[in-house]
Amino acid sequence: MKISVTEFFDILDVDKDNVGEITLTKTMLDKCIIDANISVVKFAAVSGIEYASMENGHRVAIEGKHLITTDEDVCETVTVRSNKWTEDNCRVVFYKTARGDRRISISGLRKYAKIGDKVALTFGSNGCLIINISRALTVINNSFVGASNGI
Repeated sequence: MKISVTEFFDILDVDKDNVGEITLTKTMLDKCIIDANISVVKFAAVSGIEYASMENGHRVAIEGKHLITTDEDVCETVTVRSNKWTEDNCRVVFYKTARGDRRISISGLRKYAKIGDKVALTFGSNGCLIINISRALTVINNSFVGASNGI
């Protein structure tokens, strides 16, 4: 049995409609420059940050946390939200370039993600959360495979 992204958000009790999702490229990780796609713009709006009314060159920063797991017993820990999930503080900056391009920057992202990973921005009980969906689902799905094989 494998868990999907939607099931993952259901387990975490996250409203999928209020999630910004980004698939990371080399440039995004190397230069910390991430275009704010539609889902990020919607997430920002839910956070009270409106790109439409933001002046070119303006920045808005909020505090966030990377939510990380490497524990293979996570299928149990996700549902009970045990201490097997760790957090690392970060800063999320929503901004418009001088030309008016909508961008976002997330501190510490290179530490927890690689090229091709899908990362989600959402809200939890303790504020803005950044979750590497690709890595979390790999850990979760590997634990399900191990459990079904009697490991």
